[in-house]
Amino acid sequence: MDNSVLNIDVFHVIMAYATRHTVSKLMQTCHSLTYEGGRYLLASGVQLRTENDAVSFLSFLFARSSFEEFSSRIQWVRSVVLSFGTAPPRQSMIPGTVYSIFTNLSLFAFNFVHLEIYSAETLLTLDPSVDIPYVIASLTTLGTLSIVDGGKVALNMLGRLQSRLYSASISVYSAAVVADIASVTPGERNARRLFEGCAQQLTSLSVDGPLSFSAAGPTYSALRVLSIRRIWPPAVVDYLDAFPHLQHLKVLDLIPDALDEDDIDQHRQNNILCRSHRAADRIRDVRGPIVDLYTLGLSCRAEFLCALQSNDGWDEYMEECLCAILVDTRPVHLTLMITDVALLLSEEFCALCQQEPMQHLESIHLFLDLIPYEYRLLNMFPILEAIHEGVRTMTSLRAFKLTISWFPLGEYEEDYGVDERGQDFEVVMKSWHGYQVPPRQDFVLRDFFASWDPNAFVNRLSEALAGLEAVHVINQGHMYNATVKRGPYGQFGGMWT
Repeated sequence: MDNSVLNIDVFHVIMAYATRHTVSKLMQTCHSLTYEGGRYLLASGVQLRTENDAVSFLSFLFARSSFEEFSSRIQWVRSVVLSFGTAPPRQSMIPGTVYSIFTNLSLFAFNFVHLEIYSAETLLTLDPSVDIPYVIASLTTLGTLSIVDGGKVALNMLGRLQSRLYSASISVYSAAVVADIASVTPGERNARRLFEGCAQQLTSLSVDGPLSFSAAGPTYSALRVLSIRRIWPPAVVDYLDAFPHLQHLKVLDLIPDALDEDDIDQHRQNNILCRSHRAADRIRDVRGPIVDLYTLGLSCRAEFLCALQSNDGWDEYMEECLCAILVDTRPVHLTLMITDVALLLSEEFCALCQQEPMQHLESIHLFLDLIPYEYRLLNMFPILEAIHEGVRTMTSLRAFKLTISWFPLGEYEEDYGVDERGQDFEVVMKSWHGYQVPPRQDFVLRDFFASWDPNAFVNRLSEALAGLEAVHVINQGHMYNATVKRGPYGQFGGMWT
């Protein structure tokens, strides 16, 4: 191509909107586009999944042995994802190539800010003679880091990081890595020590695995967002010690299945006693399963509360836990997500709405996630009536949102067969729960939503509560979807919508 007639600005516009394949083809046409196109190939990040990916990327950086071209390309590397799987070949070029890539990134990639490593312990220990953990720890430009399935070697690497992260995530899923971390000392499992070099910058942290915050460590004064899962023990005082300015807390799976109600109550009392010397703190929003949040005994104001029904179904203990959480956090906006309609098949929901903390709510989002195989014969009329009667007692309410989600697996029309997933699911339901699937034509839930008018429900509720400024009803179902929105719900309870 003749450079004298090449309008490079036009090609910049073309490559900015083109696919990676198109950009690659354009780069093969002339030296100018080869030089200019690198930024567009790298704009969406680099994902290395195979040995060939790693070798190709390294070759791309050093194309034609031109340092000028290398410098131009490496400056556009902003994000790298390493995902070589749980069993990459040991006799491969992956360790050496990854080491070379990160050595150059640490020296020349001044815009490199995002790194994700999957099956991290496997990759970091693939070849002990190649010190991948050292070269990653020597990076100084990272802002976000995600480690998945990182064991002892990964934890040691995190403790030596030179980058000043503002967002970090570590999660452990495989049984082998869980056992690996469980074998180290409590001090080595101390999550407060993992990112102590970033203690003054880190604003968001997600930890999922057998780690702990209970040991001493630095205070993360900048951290606002904390997500924890499977942390033990679930001691809320540890989080408040480590993160004094915490604003957003998300918890999940804090309570082992083996714990009974007495053990859960004891953990809650321990948390409350540890918190008794603290001044009343405020957390902007809290999200998690009801029993997990109950165990924490937060005793601090939360403007937004998202409480998820735990897996065991709805019972009297679950209701007691929810009431205790409402007293603990005194929310202004509540999202309640349930899959068991037992709460709505009696007068319990109306009694719950009349609880003192519920009477101070400005908004509530009730999310019903119905399992069609269990609830296909469910009569929704008393459910909606219970919701109406409960909500109408909440005189301070300004916004209400109801979401009903029901997605069956397969076809249910009498004239159609069931797909393989539906057949498998029926077998599983019978073998696991002793559940007898009714005849396919008996699908009361589907028939109800086929003719239901959500506008009538909205109108009736609006008339019953004159102070309501927003009412939203969303029906997410198989073939029968409906959405009615009256007023701006988002300005009240938009945090978890």
